Amino acid sequence: MTLEKTAILYEESVLPGFSEFRYLTRAGVDKASMEDFDYVSGSRASFNGFARRLRVAKSIESITFNDFGEGTSKGYEALNRHFLMFSAFERYVTDCEGIEGGMYHLALQKVPASMFKQIKDAFDIVDTNDAIFNFLLENCNSFAQRRSLKEFRKGEGARKGLYVSAMLRNCFAHGLLTAHPKDAPKGAIEMLCNFMSDFLYNALCYDFNHRLQEVRQNIT
Repeated sequence: MTLEKTAILYEESVLPGFSEFRYLTRAGVDKASMEDFDYVSGSRASFNGFARRLRVAKSIESITFNDFGEGTSKGYEALNRHFLMFSAFERYVTDCEGIEGGMYHLALQKVPASMFKQIKDAFDIVDTNDAIFNFLLENCNSFAQRRSLKEFRKGEGARKGLYVSAMLRNCFAHGLLTAHPKDAPKGAIEMLCNFMSDFLYNALCYDFNHRLQEVRQNIT
């Protein structure tokens, strides 16, 4: 078995249906185009990159940090896991909207609103004193981000919960967010980042699978 075939099998285990997708869109087979999946024209190579990044993000089981307490280590482990999962999500957004996209709440269109409501429920449970919300809000670097976070917190847009994920990634990547933000409940970052990682993964798989099912129906 070639290295390429082995890699595809690994990615299939993380993104069920990936092997079928590759076959349907393969040059010479031409049973379906990227546009048939509602992805950007010519984005097949980029989509393969998304699948590889998703595999990396999903493969993390644990990360060891020397000279840190267990709670702090778990917090940074969750932050790193979420960082990688969000980068996979960003690759998917590009395949859906193109390089000039980035409107996160417009991605994952096949995912029902009821699923996005889970973000608000989890956030309410974890951020009991608004410490994390206020931290993310204070570190927004655009009016659009700030508005989206406020709308999410008010319950006015379930899909805007994706901006919680975006700001967690941004603040961590730029060295602003630690495992224990000031006044945040104990373990809040660990729980929130692990939840968002799982949410993004499940939502990505759901959206992809729904598109694949629609294409199957159209070619049979």
